[in-house]
Amino acid sequence: MINVGVIGVGPEWEKYRPALKSLRRPVGVKAVYDSVHARAEQVAAALSTDAVTGLGQLASRHDIRAVLLLESGWATTPGIEILARSGKPVFIRPWLAAPASFFEDTFERASQAGLMLMPAMWRRFMPSTMRLQELFATELGLPQRVTIQQKLPDSAREVSEKLVGWLDFARNLFRAYPQSARLDVEENSLRLTVEYPGRAEGSDPRLAVLTMTAEDCEAVQLRARLEHAIQGRPENANGSPLGNGHDKADEKTEIAQVVCECQVGRATLHSRTRLTWHLDESPDTTFTDEELRAERDEQQVMLDLFCRRLVGGLIPVADFSDISRALRLVESVL
Repeated sequence: MINVGVIGVGPEWEKYRPALKSLRRPVGVKAVYDSVHARAEQVAAALSTDAVTGLGQLASRHDIRAVLLLESGWATTPGIEILARSGKPVFIRPWLAAPASFFEDTFERASQAGLMLMPAMWRRFMPSTMRLQELFATELGLPQRVTIQQKLPDSAREVSEKLVGWLDFARNLFRAYPQSARLDVEENSLRLTVEYPGRAEGSDPRLAVLTMTAEDCEAVQLRARLEHAIQGRPENANGSPLGNGHDKADEKTEIAQVVCECQVGRATLHSRTRLTWHLDESPDTTFTDEELRAERDEQQVMLDLFCRRLVGGLIPVADFSDISRALRLVESVL
């Protein structure tokens, strides 16, 4: 049994609670904290556990082995520092509003202390992503170019999450780190082109092309929005100073438009659970349409990886260095 403490029992808790029940290794919730204490008490009563009144109180409990941070109001630099000082591994679902330097410094300190701080890079583990990776090996061949079209909101916090999340998605598909990047400014959009090493020496680089648009501004304002986002200034989804509460961005289910061109075919991700694909040599270019709702969702996969790493497994998981690299990449082209 892995005993955990849960911070935040709002909308994200409703997604992750079923995942906890489905894990191979049993997980017990020993304490819950929420900015709305009545909500914490209600969940604690349902789980026959304790509702605590503070972040530090939860983090310092000796019967808790790890922490699940599911509330955006505490996904801040002070909140993470409090949790990190407890020495307990932390799974972090909401996005942190912080600059690259914070992620670099925190990653360095956590590495020296042997502490796992795992951000929820959920795009890696969508059922459609997992199936796409299977298709690389069985049907389509290795990825050569991934094209992502993303509408960006006005919240710097959400812009940062989408930008870093999709860059991490592309890096994970190519299984390589970027070697160069450039930003092209068009009339109503920005296009970030990232080059990855070719599969063989002397071969053409593989590309990730992220096109960003916004309904409320043109390219010049959009570029300023990116600059503001990577500074990591804390704010909530409405652009006001961040307080305790739940980020509406965490509740959204839509994804960007993603097309992946491979050695012998291409695939399009339409949602977290649906993709279509076809082979280039197919005479009628008929697409195979796959709906993957019966597969394990990204919450289940991420919590399973977190728990396996927690008990000493040599399991690669996302960390703060993945975030800082993506932020530095964007900084280098702005």
